[in-house]
Amino acid sequence: MDLSTKSCLIVEDDFLISEGLRMHVENAGVNHTSVFLNFSTAMEYLETSSPSFAILDVNLSEGATSIPIARTLNQREIPYIFLTGYGEVTDLDGQFKSVPVVTKPASSEELLQVIYELLNPKDRDKASFSQC
Repeated sequence: MDLSTKSCLIVEDDFLISEGLRMHVENAGVNHTSVFLNFSTAMEYLETSSPSFAILDVNLSEGATSIPIARTLNQREIPYIFLTGYGEVTDLDGQFKSVPVVTKPASSEELLQVIYELLNPKDRDKASFSQC
């Protein structure tokens, strides 16, 4: 799969994890990655930009969550993945039930497979990312 025309928004409050995510998606060929460590700067970015997809840490620093960002992405029909260090995400309401959830730490292969499925929902069962 050619990701060179794609752009990715990453919202992750841990700098080291956010850099690891950025490296994974850029090494896979994503053309442009925008990384934000907090809710407010990510929302400011979305006022003027439209990424191809996003990776959102569910729980951010200072009690914030990425749920409002996810709602904005839903309204704009931008696909996204929830990332969590808590395993299962149980407090999400029905509008997020179909959103893929990846548990930290995620391997590069696992993350890229979920990205592939996110961007190619029709091919979900046909091929793995490594075959593209």
